[in-house]
Amino acid sequence: MITAFTVKNFKAIGDDPVRIELKPITLLFGANSAGKSSILHALNYANVLFNDYSYNVNERTLSDDDRLNLGGFKRFIHGGDLNRNLVLRFDLDFVVDKTFDQYLDQVGKTYDPKLHPKKLLSSATSAYVEIEISWSSIRQYAYVSRYETGINGERIVAVYTKPDVKGGAIRYFNTAHSVFNNYWIEYGISLDCLVEESVQPNNYNRQSAIPEEENVQYNECETPQGRRKVFERLGRVPSTAFILATGINNINLILDPESRLPRLVFEDRYGPSPWLTTLYEISEDDPDLKIDYPVDCALDLQTLLRALLVLPGEMVGDWLKSMLYLGPLREIPPRNFISCSHRNSWTKGLAAWDMLYKSAQNQLDKSENSAEPSLKGGRIVRRPRHLREKFASYQIIEILNRWLASDQRLNTGYQIVVERYREVSSDDPIFSFIAEVNKPQDTSELIKQIHRLPEKIRIQLEDTSCGLKLEPHEIGTGISQVLPVVVAAVANVPIIAIEQPELHIHPAMQVQLGDLFITQSFDEKFFLIETHSEHLLLRLLRRINETYENRLPPDINPCTPDDVAIYYLEKGSQGLRIRRLEISEDGDSKGDWPEGFFEERRAELF
Repeated sequence: MITAFTVKNFKAIGDDPVRIELKPITLLFGANSAGKSSILHALNYANVLFNDYSYNVNERTLSDDDRLNLGGFKRFIHGGDLNRNLVLRFDLDFVVDKTFDQYLDQVGKTYDPKLHPKKLLSSATSAYVEIEISWSSIRQYAYVSRYETGINGERIVAVYTKPDVKGGAIRYFNTAHSVFNNYWIEYGISLDCLVEESVQPNNYNRQSAIPEEENVQYNECETPQGRRKVFERLGRVPSTAFILATGINNINLILDPESRLPRLVFEDRYGPSPWLTTLYEISEDDPDLKIDYPVDCALDLQTLLRALLVLPGEMVGDWLKSMLYLGPLREIPPRNFISCSHRNSWTKGLAAWDMLYKSAQNQLDKSENSAEPSLKGGRIVRRPRHLREKFASYQIIEILNRWLASDQRLNTGYQIVVERYREVSSDDPIFSFIAEVNKPQDTSELIKQIHRLPEKIRIQLEDTSCGLKLEPHEIGTGISQVLPVVVAAVANVPIIAIEQPELHIHPAMQVQLGDLFITQSFDEKFFLIETHSEHLLLRLLRRINETYENRLPPDINPCTPDDVAIYYLEKGSQGLRIRRLEISEDGDSKGDWPEGFFEERRAELF
């Protein structure tokens, strides 16, 4: 699970990195053109990096016809300065989300079960993935110059590449990382020794940290004295002097992939990762000579490097791939709109209508499932993931109507209705059959003929006051803008990024959006919202206060300051400046909120 991400030198974000700590509801406030959209666009760019392996992005960033156009590296690097390096970092948590173990299971078996990555990394509670994009003035393209990962907040492996050299090199591998302590303490064998044996230590090139590139984080286990302290703290005596030897915290291994980064650092979903099939060493006598050494010792170094480098990147990529990004202008479906099951056009909202059609289609086969999930406050009750995904699609329309039509919710005055119908072409033989019907038994046969026709569905919006059914393109602008927001909110995805959900809707409806986000958010589902709505924020603060005073309405989930993160963004001389606004336990502002925050309301009132 991603808990935070950091961006540097992207669009409005300059050399001062911007870090966003994700909460179930994360709000981005600030003046127009302050840089709020840069944060959401950075996530779209990261999605392309980790899933499409495209780092220049000189056309578009998503996979359909309304993709977000970033214009290429020259356009989105901060200030247009090609000497800058763009940096993206993602922090992962393994405590709440246990999926890291599932990813580790994918690496298969090892020669020694005690040296399986799942065993070696058993003390890992968090990780991070950091990727750096640079521009080659000679080659005239962007490339990944650095890719590194860390475990438990401590750097562990870094890969570097150059635009004029095929492949990359592991120039940092902290074999004395604290995550490996349990192994050498339990078995009396250091990972340093196992790594050296796995790549023939007499031939491969060790090197110290490169001052201009590295900033090594040392720990107490880097020295024999530090290692002895660990044993003494555990009340044990070292079994041999060997395990007190100073470890090697850096190695230089050349990787020879089929293509440049970032394909280098991502596992091929349909076969072995090509870049980890061979490790080469640098000959000291001839730097151009690379000697291939097979891994035949107890430690499967390739498998360990896959767990340390590839799997965290896969986790980030999967998380980004499942993100729904809803732009500030939602498109109204045209007349005779045709649903597309493969569309990914959430940017303009059309995928929301596709989801409605899919839900309606699933309802046709609903009778095949006997168990029905329960609802609470218009939210799907949590189930095991394999069941939750199966049932969520059936109930989207039901939940959506609770929010659209109820006077305690958005109260739009409309509800979604599904019309089922069958079409008959003018030259269909059924018309000849109808002309010949003159007996009761013929009527029965006619019904059979009709039921052989494929059944279709049509999504309409019904005016709850008069029963009038309207096509999507016939409703008002406000309803057309908020409906994709509600559909995205009830979708079963880990991250929903929305720009201006309050666009074109009444203040009373903006207030209810706060309850929508509270009800639909939980530990593994996050909303990242760029907004100008004071009404939305006030509803969140009110619910925090009601939770604190134990007077929350029965159909609203509790909301505490830990569930909401508010960031205020403003322009600075060196790029975007960001600050986290604190909330007290009772839902009031706490600490230093920016001067003039929502001052227009105060000026109008007084």
